[in-house]
Amino acid sequence: MSTRAPAAGPAGDARMGRREYLTLGCVACHIAPGEKVDSDLVLGRMSLSFVPRKWRASALPAFLMDPTRS
Repeated sequence: MSTRAPAAGPAGDARMGRREYLTLGCVACHIAPGEKVDSDLVLGRMSLSFVPRKWRASALPAFLMDPTRS
């Protein structure tokens, strides 16, 4: 059994992240976790609720900076 604490994700400001999400237009294709959306407005937008299960916090910024990179 390991006694090490889990690695912390990168430090950040959630308010700034939300501002970038809105400013960069991510909202056009994505639904933020916890965002209440009228079903008529979903129009194929993908929920970001799964992101913590798919990405390590340390890898997500690099992906967001260059999502087409393999």
